[in-house]
Amino acid sequence: MKTSFASLEQRIANQTRRINQGVRAGTLTQDEASGLRSRLNRAQRLIENDAFDGNGASRLEQQQRMLNGIGRDIRAGKRNETIDPAQRSANITRRIERGLADGSLTQAEYDALKARLGSAQTPEQLRALSREVRAERHDGEFDAQKRVASFNERIQRGVADGSLTADEAKALTDRVNGLGANPTAEQVNGLSRDIFTQRHDRQMDNAKAIESVSARIGELEASGKLTADQASAYRARLEELKRPDAQAVSARLNVLRQQLQAHA
Repeated sequence: MKTSFASLEQRIANQTRRINQGVRAGTLTQDEASGLRSRLNRAQRLIENDAFDGNGASRLEQQQRMLNGIGRDIRAGKRNETIDPAQRSANITRRIERGLADGSLTQAEYDALKARLGSAQTPEQLRALSREVRAERHDGEFDAQKRVASFNERIQRGVADGSLTADEAKALTDRVNGLGANPTAEQVNGLSRDIFTQRHDRQMDNAKAIESVSARIGELEASGKLTADQASAYRARLEELKRPDAQAVSARLNVLRQQLQAHA
């Protein structure tokens, strides 16, 4: 893919999402995440300054190398021996509960995993159980009716928050309707991945997305998870994206989404 301002912004959004995932999973500590987020925020400021002052095209290779280094360090941080056991256990619990709700786990799989969770205490046991949860949620045993309902709900949320365009939503809904009564694991897992990918790509309904992000800022401020100054700064960035001459709006909205997620 050709490197551009938009593609660099999208990489920042993706890397921010990976950091958030690491914190939720307990594979990144808060200290590790804080350092990585600071580096990403600095990278974003440099990239946006370069784009707007006309130097961006001449510095693309340098900017790519900067993000490559951050990406390697995110990967290393998520794989090192330092974990948050309580956060790791809570994350595995959420994934097991979600698996039963969305049909990717059968009742028997759910019961077995919950029993194992009760005895998993060491980092090694938690890592092994996390891998098993992932494997069980992607195997050939699932509740097809719940999976279809889950897919439709995720598509509807994507339309509502602007992360899916009308065309993307229609194509995904057509695929859901085409699954039939006995879909294969390959069909189900492939569709699940595609819904996720398309909800995090650079194609979105910008008007709906701006409205959704604005509402999210208000919710986080009202709950005390954002200070008034933080909320004001996010709103100022959102106002920039409403300008007719704004560049890479969708990619920059993705960055805002993921940065707000870190406060949730």
